[in-house]
Amino acid sequence: LTHAMVFKYASDNRNSGYQVVKEKFQKFTDSLSLYAEGNVQFGVIFRNISNPWIHPDSDLEKEIFKQKPLNFLKKDLNKFKTIYNAFKKVDFTKAENDFLKIAIRRFSSALSRTDEVDKLVDLMISIESLYVTGSGEITMKLSNRLSTLLAKSGTQREDYWLFTKKVYSLRSGIVHGEGLRDTEINGQKYTLEQLLEKLTVLTRNSIQNYLVLVNHYTGIKKTEKIAKDIDSALINQEKLKLLKS
Repeated sequence: LTHAMVFKYASDNRNSGYQVVKEKFQKFTDSLSLYAEGNVQFGVIFRNISNPWIHPDSDLEKEIFKQKPLNFLKKDLNKFKTIYNAFKKVDFTKAENDFLKIAIRRFSSALSRTDEVDKLVDLMISIESLYVTGSGEITMKLSNRLSTLLAKSGTQREDYWLFTKKVYSLRSGIVHGEGLRDTEINGQKYTLEQLLEKLTVLTRNSIQNYLVLVNHYTGIKKTEKIAKDIDSALINQEKLKLLKS
């Protein structure tokens, strides 16, 4: 045990009060997952009047994920606060932000997976929910938009573009009964573990960017508006700078 936390909320209704605290705690743990490599390992004790240790709803049992641990460093506190504050600014009760909610939920799910196939599928669904709009040309939309938004140089953009294109091909192969395997991308050999690690980093960075972007857009079809601007940024460097600012 490295940290102990208490979330308090005064309420006359223990069930609704529990739900508020649960949502606050979920935002906190999701922010930790987006902060750095590694999964948050935690246990939860719910306390109430009738039973001091067990919440009356048996469906809400504690979950303890035994994955690669997240190392929280004090020097990176400001980085975490930036992510957490961006998280709090997003109104996830609005349908226009459902796509981001799905991306975060699938990312969190991927971190808890022990099966490589399940992990890859979760990560791909996460980034597809961010970058892919409409039907057709999914591979091109995904690889173009991700590499444009995340890359810091032309060389890196090419690497991200080729990597994303290949990983989507692997994901499609899984749907048609093919298994995962070591592969080579852009002249570099990847073990399955290395491939999943890089995909996790790209997904995490994508969500971090979108936590900021969503508050610059309003109304329905928000994903299409963001995608349109990313597409324009392919040839408009000024727009690209605005997206990354």
